Amino acid sequence: MGRHRRIGVKLAGLSALIAACSGTPAASNDGAANEVGCPEASGTDASQPLFQNECGGTASATGTSPAGEFSAAKVFTDYHCGTILVVLYDVGGYASLTLSFPYAGGAIGDRSATAVFQGPPRGDALVQTTASMTLTTISDPLQGQDAGSSAWGTIEGHFSVVSSCLSISGSFSSSYCSYDSLCG
Repeated sequence: MGRHRRIGVKLAGLSALIAACSGTPAASNDGAANEVGCPEASGTDASQPLFQNECGGTASATGTSPAGEFSAAKVFTDYHCGTILVVLYDVGGYASLTLSFPYAGGAIGDRSATAVFQGPPRGDALVQTTASMTLTTISDPLQGQDAGSSAWGTIEGHFSVVSSCLSISGSFSSSYCSYDSLCG
C-alpha cells in the first residue's frame, strides 16, 4: 500500500511539472501567468484523501486557496530531470501546493518558482502562478554528493505565493524523496 501512495505522490508532482513545463496552463491561468478568475473547488469524498506521502520533511505553511483554508505540515521533495519539486500537503489531505524550479548547483538565496495548487474534486491543477522563495539550504540531489546529508541531499527554505486566488506562505525542510535523471 505504501508503494502505491508514493507513486500517487510522484504522479501528482509530475503532473504539476508537466503543466509547468509543457505550456499547458492551469484552469485559472491565461498562459502568461495572468489569472483569469478563481476556480470553484467542489467537495470530496472524505473517506480517502487525495494526497498522501510517507517521505519528506516538515513544513509550516498557511493561507487561503480555492478549496478554503490551507495548512501544511508535511512536504515531499523530488529531483526530476533538472527540476526540483517541493510539494506541500494540506493537513486534510485534499489539497497540495507544488513549487517547481530548475536546480542550480548549490545556489541559495532568492528565486522564482512555478506554483501549482491542486485540489478537489480529483486533485486537478486549479491555480498556476508564480511564487517567490528563498532557499537557505540546497544540497546536490545526486546520491552521496554531500557528506552528512541524506541519501539524496536536503533542501530548506521559505516561500510566498500571493495572487487573486491563492495566498499561501511558509517554510519547509526536507530530504529529497526521489531522484530521477532518466529524461529523454
